Amino acid sequence: MLFNNHQPALDRLARIPLFAACTRRQLARVDRLSTELGIEPGYVMQREGDDASAFFVIVTGDASVSVDRRCTGHLRAGHFFGEVGLLDRGPNVTTVTAATPMDVVVFSRVEFRALLEVAPAAVITILRAHAAYVRAGRDLSAGEPCASTLRSSESPEVLERTS
Repeated sequence: MLFNNHQPALDRLARIPLFAACTRRQLARVDRLSTELGIEPGYVMQREGDDASAFFVIVTGDASVSVDRRCTGHLRAGHFFGEVGLLDRGPNVTTVTAATPMDVVVFSRVEFRALLEVAPAAVITILRAHAAYVRAGRDLSAGEPCASTLRSSESPEVLERTS
């Protein structure tokens, strides 16, 4: 588990792909901005149509993503969500529900804006993920009812990430 109290905070953050290219100074700033949370299965972290209020980075565990109650994908360690509504000040475009126990790093709206200023390497990663998503022409309304959890043998892909 990443959230080991004996492991220095900066080392924990450096193991998260979004922050891997950050300098130690940037990681220290990210640490001051973020909150680490444990999430139980079934907990809805983000609901489609609600005001966007947070940016989440998944450290451990899996989540299902749905639009109009139709499963559109799965997220796992290294993925992130919540940035779209924070960037454009619109509502959440998806519902994201914990499928397994999860550890996440969370940034409020204000903290997310500060993150964009203090961690340029993270900004590039977010932009690259969005570019890949758009290039693939993903349709958020496609899918099937979310009924199962992600198999642990599946490997993460940027294109499975959604906001």
